[in-house]
Amino acid sequence: MPFCHDRNPARRNYAADALRCLDRDPLFHGRTNTLQIEHADDGITLTGTLPTYYLKQMLQKVLRPLRINIDNHVHVVSANGVSAIDRD
Repeated sequence: MPFCHDRNPARRNYAADALRCLDRDPLFHGRTNTLQIEHADDGITLTGTLPTYYLKQMLQKVLRPLRINIDNHVHVVSANGVSAIDRD
């Protein structure tokens, strides 16, 4: 059932694997333009924005089969201006 899985755990291009995983998932296919995925030593760091907390949670669920550390710093910003981003 998963659209991605850990095919070769020795490979260390986690960001590319995560992007490929998201592109194969129906919820995120073609919708990764507001996300940034950065490679980290033991996994990836996610930043950017999504319109709902549901999608933020699903983001991690979709990437879970990669079996890597996911540091999720994605902010939820809805179309009507409600935001989880801190304002300084």
